[in-house]
Amino acid sequence: MGRLVGLSGKTMTRTTKFRSWLAGSFVLAIASIGSVRNQMPRDYHAMIWYSTPLACLWLIVCVVCLTRYKARGLWVLLGAPLALFWPLILVFGGIPNCGVVGCQ
Repeated sequence: MGRLVGLSGKTMTRTTKFRSWLAGSFVLAIASIGSVRNQMPRDYHAMIWYSTPLACLWLIVCVVCLTRYKARGLWVLLGAPLALFWPLILVFGGIPNCGVVGCQ
């Protein structure tokens, strides 16, 4: 594998690349849970259109890290509770009839 040259002219090691993937996965996980405000009534529109795609991106990053970095990639799974919280609420709680369109 070739080395990447950073902004300072130094080469990026495998550890530095992994830390970048790990930081990116945490940013996606925090964005996923932060995209829906914890309020009542729940904002199902934000859950479907913001949190779920961010959780899917987090899953892609997770698979890439696990395949590329093997056991060290397991650290990425620390973001799972944050990234998957709202999508799991949708799966197990369901969407009420007025959840997407809005109740009158």
